[in-house]
Amino acid sequence: MKTVALVNPPARGVVIRDYFCSKTSQAAYINPPVDFVCLSGRLAKRFDVRLVDAVAERLSTAACRARIQKLNPEAVIGLTGFVSWDQDAPFFESLDLPVILLGDILLENPAQRLADNPWADAFALDFTVDDPVRYLLGARDSLPSMAYRRDDTIIAPDPARSSVHTFEIPVPRHELFLPLDYRYPFVLGKPFASVLTEYGCPFNCGFCIMGQLGHKSRPVSNVVPELEALRKRGVRDIFFMDQTFGSDTNRTREILDALSQFKPRFRWLCFSRVDRADEGLLPDMKRAGCHTVIYGIESADDALLKTYRKGTTQAQIRATFAAARRCGIRTVGTLLFGLPEDTVASCERTIEFVKAIPCDFISVNIAVPRMGTPMRADAVRRGIVPAGLDRMDQSGAFISMQAGDFTTDELLRLKRKALREFYLNAPYAARRLRGIRSLDQFRIETRQGISLLRNFLKGG
Repeated sequence: MKTVALVNPPARGVVIRDYFCSKTSQAAYINPPVDFVCLSGRLAKRFDVRLVDAVAERLSTAACRARIQKLNPEAVIGLTGFVSWDQDAPFFESLDLPVILLGDILLENPAQRLADNPWADAFALDFTVDDPVRYLLGARDSLPSMAYRRDDTIIAPDPARSSVHTFEIPVPRHELFLPLDYRYPFVLGKPFASVLTEYGCPFNCGFCIMGQLGHKSRPVSNVVPELEALRKRGVRDIFFMDQTFGSDTNRTREILDALSQFKPRFRWLCFSRVDRADEGLLPDMKRAGCHTVIYGIESADDALLKTYRKGTTQAQIRATFAAARRCGIRTVGTLLFGLPEDTVASCERTIEFVKAIPCDFISVNIAVPRMGTPMRADAVRRGIVPAGLDRMDQSGAFISMQAGDFTTDELLRLKRKALREFYLNAPYAARRLRGIRSLDQFRIETRQGISLLRNFLKGG
């Protein structure tokens, strides 16, 4: 059986490349890349699948290249992204192997990027379908989710959204990922697994790529065998990577019913939206093992949320965070500073707002003009960013878009202020310590705290 290597290449620092999103890790975390997880089961039916994750394994460029050479794979499927393309492209070119890439930087005009990089063989633009496997088996026709070469011609997909609303995947090869040092600040124990039950997002926030991918869901009957396989391997902790867990209430209850059948319960966290929560659903999520939900607050400015089609309000945010606290679910609020209509004053109001609601953790991100989003198109039209911009990092490691009344220094000052005023105080530290329930959780939260403090002292 021929070997295919899944490769997350080396990087400067801890870099996340996952699910068409790339960034510098703000607290030294890295989760199992869900695109590789989903592909692993499909590939395993026809190939010997191996994983080389140079970020999780802390491999140097030379060590990573040596590992790949030792595997002698038929081909490499690699991750890349805006945050690291300048490093990734030379690395993959140096392998002198057939290379299929996945990443956010490939979503806009993939045909041109393929033409500009003759060493690359193909780009996979959807990791939930069979096209990458068919391509590796020699197919060069009817691969609608890929950009690739056929003789001297580059074939690129129709940019229109897929009309397919469901997908199924074989049980992923989680055993490839479980031994590695993946870590995430909000899980309760290790090892943990990334699981996807929905692809894309049914909502269309103007700054987010996920709404541009389309939206499709896995039948619950297809999810359950994956959960059963994880339980047999002794895995108890799950990170559901759905961008909006709970987007369909009826289907969500089916998943919760399935999760409730496992004894002992899985412990899990997810992303969701404040307008998908209600007093009935949150307690059911808690009973099914949910301990943490990550919500996009973005801004405390309702006008700004409306401009970018977020579809939520301050009132909904307050109500949902309070409801989660009442039923014992921890919350993470993600903030987004530096939108084109944002101001220093609106960011200051957002900081005060998040301190006033019952929020357990925050993550502060810097707005970036992601390819394929309405915000990017508008920013290019207004001259805020150049049309060819392809280096960005929402963590703020470097600033790619100057807008509003911000300077780069002011934007980073506001990020640091939010983190300092939210986290660096005695009452918060005492509350976190009281919430620790296991040695694993203590280690995870201590590691997160040290990483945040280190980044803060370095000016990150």
